[in-house]
Amino acid sequence: MLAVAPVDGVGLVRRLLGAALAKSADVPAQLHPAWVQMAWQRVGVAAPDAAAAPACSQALAALYHLEWTSLARFRHMPHRIALLPRDELLRVLAAVALHLDRDRVRHSIGRGLRAAMIARVGDVAYAGIVAASGDGARRPPGGLSMSDLETEALAARGFAALHAQGQWRSDRLLAWVRMALAPAPPRAAPAPTSARATDTASALQRLSLYFPEHAWLFGLPMDRALSASTTA
Repeated sequence: MLAVAPVDGVGLVRRLLGAALAKSADVPAQLHPAWVQMAWQRVGVAAPDAAAAPACSQALAALYHLEWTSLARFRHMPHRIALLPRDELLRVLAAVALHLDRDRVRHSIGRGLRAAMIARVGDVAYAGIVAASGDGARRPPGGLSMSDLETEALAARGFAALHAQGQWRSDRLLAWVRMALAPAPPRAAPAPTSARATDTASALQRLSLYFPEHAWLFGLPMDRALSASTTA
């Protein structure tokens, strides 16, 4: 494995800002296609082709009131999920959903099921979710089925769980995440309980482990960099 040079706090914050600029530069790619189609219907114009779509980013962002908030808001780690490109955002939310069902994941041992979960969240996240599950002494009522593993449905479940726990504290950042999902309301999450709140917090704290490529965004160095930059 290649060694990764340490990044200073200023470099991390610049990288965070760069991620926001990159999303703003191609808004159509960051939204669920249904939201994009609805936008063109709303203004009464034909949808641009793929090559021309990025040029419409500013108009699309204005139509849906998509804008970034103050840097201080990103001190709340769940808000950083909004900075991810849509495909990665869906993977992270899907991992949150699978983490909350980790005991069922452990008992979903069919080859096809295992391969499907790895395809959704990656080898590292899948292995971490299994390792975080119980010891199997009390088997839960059944494993997951293929119908439970559709990527966008998993992501919607992860989103709903975070919403139920009050993790989205900024309407501006919530909009970026919500519009990466289909317009239909995400499936309702179970009623909040103290155990569920603990599980949700655990899922968030493990994101830097489940997705090592995003450790710069979710790890402790970013927490420190944002704290220093917003309290100085």
